[in-house]
Amino acid sequence: MTQIVNCVNDYEKMVTIPELGKLGIIPGRAARRLVKDGLIPSVQVGNRKYVKLKTFLEFLDGKRD
Repeated sequence: MTQIVNCVNDYEKMVTIPELGKLGIIPGRAARRLVKDGLIPSVQVGNRKYVKLKTFLEFLDGKRD
């Protein structure tokens, strides 16, 4: 049961653009371009941009407009 809770917590967390690249789904450069073009919403804190992992995965899955 603990593993399921950890997966849900990871699914809801905010990650930086380099962290998106480290996931190995798409290159960091492509993730940065998606955020810069406004296709994936992000929040800027200082000089870093954070993306909700759930939103990113939904975008790749085609569930977002």
